[in-house]
Amino acid sequence: MSLGASDNRTNDGVFAQHAVALRIGQLRERRIPVVLAAGNDYFTHASQQGMSFPAILRQCVSVGAVFDEFEGPFSYSSGARTSASGPDRLTPFSQRLHESVDADCRTDIFAPGAPVTSSGINGPHGESVQHGTSQAAPVTTGVLLLMQSLHRRLTCELPEVDTLVDLLRESAVVIHDGDDEADNVEHTDLDFLRLDAFAALDALVRSLQRRMLESGQPLRPAG
Repeated sequence: MSLGASDNRTNDGVFAQHAVALRIGQLRERRIPVVLAAGNDYFTHASQQGMSFPAILRQCVSVGAVFDEFEGPFSYSSGARTSASGPDRLTPFSQRLHESVDADCRTDIFAPGAPVTSSGINGPHGESVQHGTSQAAPVTTGVLLLMQSLHRRLTCELPEVDTLVDLLRESAVVIHDGDDEADNVEHTDLDFLRLDAFAALDALVRSLQRRMLESGQPLRPAG
């Protein structure tokens, strides 16, 4: 889901009984992850940690944005700007919440979100180039779908969302907020996690292999 309230929250306490939180919780129980963009207002909120609603909800999978190429400079309507982008540099607009602030409502993962080129609406060869956590969220969604598909093919069942998130984070690349960013925002000087698609799938297979060895039950590939 690529939407947000443009606020900046460090926990989801006031939303415990919110209809959106309850619905996302129901989906999570059914092993359906709901992926949400962390928000694009880091500069707007004076470089304070936090995420927008509904990404702040602990029931969802929240995603921040990084650059993945040496491009730029880029300036954004919020006032955020960078003089030079680069792989694993946090985008200056991406909201972020470290687990040391709130382990339950942290930003779960970061993924490439600027600039992202996709198909456009102007003819069969049209392209659209966008920047945002709204671009990083679908990147993460795609990897989660691959993980679900592989797990189901090997076990005939969907994995728990907690399992997916744990494997996503365990296999991720550690990135430091403030080591090489060249922008006009303040940095947390903390480590976050960037999605690694291949490593996530490999971690899933290894996890299933361990489960097989421990239980003595073979994997059951779907026929």
